[in-house]
Amino acid sequence: MSNLENKVGLPELRFPEFINYPKWEEKSFSKLFEIGGGKDHKHLADGDVPVYGSGGYMRSVNDYLYDGKSACIGRKGTINNPMFLTGKFWTVDTLFYTHSFKNCIPEFVYLLFQNIDWLKLNEAGGVPSLSKVIINKIEVLIPKEKEQQKIVDCISSMDDLITTNTKKLELLKFHKKGLMQKLFPAEGENKPDFRFPEFSMEANWKKEKLHNLVDLLSGHAFKSEYFSTTGKKMVTPKNFTKNGFASFSEDNTKYTSEDFNERYICREGDLLLLLTDLTPSCELLGRPMLLTPSDGEVLLNQRIAKVILKGNINSNFLKYFFLSNSFRKRIINTATGSTVRHTSNKIVLSTELLLPNLSEQNKIAACLLSIDELIRSQADKIETLKEYKKGLMQQLFPEMKESIA
Repeated sequence: MSNLENKVGLPELRFPEFINYPKWEEKSFSKLFEIGGGKDHKHLADGDVPVYGSGGYMRSVNDYLYDGKSACIGRKGTINNPMFLTGKFWTVDTLFYTHSFKNCIPEFVYLLFQNIDWLKLNEAGGVPSLSKVIINKIEVLIPKEKEQQKIVDCISSMDDLITTNTKKLELLKFHKKGLMQKLFPAEGENKPDFRFPEFSMEANWKKEKLHNLVDLLSGHAFKSEYFSTTGKKMVTPKNFTKNGFASFSEDNTKYTSEDFNERYICREGDLLLLLTDLTPSCELLGRPMLLTPSDGEVLLNQRIAKVILKGNINSNFLKYFFLSNSFRKRIINTATGSTVRHTSNKIVLSTELLLPNLSEQNKIAACLLSIDELIRSQADKIETLKEYKKGLMQQLFPEMKESIA
């Protein structure tokens, strides 16, 4: 590719063979393709043709609405998530599809769709909605088809790389899940399916009540009037994840200027437990968080408990116990509340667990931590690839004003 001065109608980066090509032309979508509307599918029998709505795949039927390549965009609901379909498919009335392309290829239209802030074009006050009229009026810059194909091939190679690395991430997660099932005793057993060789002759794991091993410190109800964009960082339910690590981002981090007791300060190595879950599926109820150096100091907020070790137990081993199927099953089955689900210090502390000696705990924790590091490294790699793709898209396309004709 060659660097070019960013001029109107020209991308910042252009492949060498297109340097002498004319500037990209400004055209409305109405000049490039036609928009098809989805139809009801309930009368159709089951088959092998996929049905899609704005939220994605719905079912498979015995008839098709269109056969070919198509860039699709939501008519109602999820209007900011374009998708690319190929072959025979059916769409319902919440999803528009494109067809009858003129001087453009479907894959390039899909890239154009990804560059548009569709939410800005929302026509409804409630559920987000788009219309054919609005979409047809959108004006974009577009090169000749040969250059379109070159750009599509370039971005597709990035997508393939992201897909390959995403599959690798899923395999790592699947491997960890299977390993945890083997490293912890199954229900009704007193030793795991797999033990490291040096512990094969050790005694069976011993049953313990958590209250003999830990105490719980409940968080403080910090007052909302002191919430701010500066001050001391708090840990809230939004900072918990399904994998036991904290997630502090610009969108989910809260601060307070309220005076606080030193006992509510949490630091690296502290193990926290979420006692309330706002999600309907209870995905986060009872999930742990082990603070790392990058998390910094945080204040212990209400609905969260700090785990204070007092017995012979490894904090990372305990974190993985909190992530285990047996603990998850107990917490969810004993949860109270309808809309918002809760567990309590009493329920947690009365939980029984099987415990090996400290050396075996350390070995199990170290093994699972090493896999977690691989998972986090792989996730970071995927995010880096996505950011690179985003930057590449910005350079391969002229600045788009998203104007309406």
